[in-house]
Amino acid sequence: MSLFSQVLLALGMSADAFAASLAKGSQIQSPNKMQIFQYACIFGLVEMATPLMGWGLGWAAAPFIESYDHWLAFVLLGGLGVKMIYENATSSDPHFRQPEKNFPNKNQYFILCVTALATSVDSMVVGVSLAFLDVNIIIMALLIGCTTAVMAALGMKLGHILGEKIGKYAGLGGGVLLLGMGVWILLSHLQLW
Repeated sequence: MSLFSQVLLALGMSADAFAASLAKGSQIQSPNKMQIFQYACIFGLVEMATPLMGWGLGWAAAPFIESYDHWLAFVLLGGLGVKMIYENATSSDPHFRQPEKNFPNKNQYFILCVTALATSVDSMVVGVSLAFLDVNIIIMALLIGCTTAVMAALGMKLGHILGEKIGKYAGLGGGVLLLGMGVWILLSHLQLW
């Protein structure tokens, strides 16, 4: 596998994390560098670990994972998207943004980890396929993890900037985007798209 292909794969694997980060950034009133760093690290570490796990599972687990990964991603991403849409749509202030004063607290860490796992389900399947290609899985996992961390940090910062400009509508858009990603993953795996 060429370096160019590996970079494209890493960018593709980080796209979901970027979208989720845009949505999260729109909800935080004033994210500091440490919050963005923590957020990016969690996404990067999860995205780095899942292809390693998939690679370790190999061919034996591929049919099992492929049979439900799209449903899992749909439920997790769709559920988070609907929650964000509901919270933003029920606010009466058009510039409302849910403050997260002590980000991240224990509950927010849990939600963050669930989001990171939801956006990395496909990476496990990619890891399975990487077991049968001429690629160094450690380098590939590091590339995917680092790319995802950068994209998550960038997405969170851009989401915050957009959130300041358009208020709750960025949160609504982020929720719609997460829900749309879940539906797209489901439809593409069911070959309805």
